[in-house]
Amino acid sequence: GNTTAAAPSPGPSPAVPPAAGEGGSGIRGEFGLSNFQDGLVFSIFMVGMLVGSPVFAQLCKTLDALRLIAFGLTCWSAATIGCAIAPSYAVLLLARSLVGLGEASFVCLAAPFIDDAAPPAQKSSWLAAFYMMIPVGVASGFILGEALGEPLGW
Repeated sequence: GNTTAAAPSPGPSPAVPPAAGEGGSGIRGEFGLSNFQDGLVFSIFMVGMLVGSPVFAQLCKTLDALRLIAFGLTCWSAATIGCAIAPSYAVLLLARSLVGLGEASFVCLAAPFIDDAAPPAQKSSWLAAFYMMIPVGVASGFILGEALGEPLGW
C-alpha cells in the first residue's frame, strides 16, 4: 500500500496566546496572566460602570449634574493614570473598575445635560456627536496603545 509519513507538527499556532507564565506581550506578559485574568481586565470596567450608573442617576436628583460629571471626569482621569502605573494585577483591576465608575457619570448624565443645553434645532446633532465619540475613543485607544506601546516598553 501507499504509506506516507505524517508531517511534523508545526507547534502551537501563533494566533493562540501563550498560557500564564509563558510570557506574552502587554499586560498579559507584564503580569503573567491567564486567559481569564486577561479578560477580567477588560470586563471589570463594565462592573464599575454598572455599579456607578444607578448611583449617579440617583445623585443627580439632589446634586448638580455638571458637578457630578466633573467628579466622574476626575475619577476617570485619576483611575486612567492608575492603570498606567499599576504595580500589580490587583491594583490594575481596582483602577479599571474606577475607570468604569468615572465613565458612568457620562453615560447617565451627559445625554440629559446635552438635551438641556443644546439649541432645539441642534439637539440631535449634539447627541449624535457625543455618542459617535464613544467608539472613536475606543478605536483611538487601541491605535495609540499599539503605536506607543513598543516604543515606551509597554
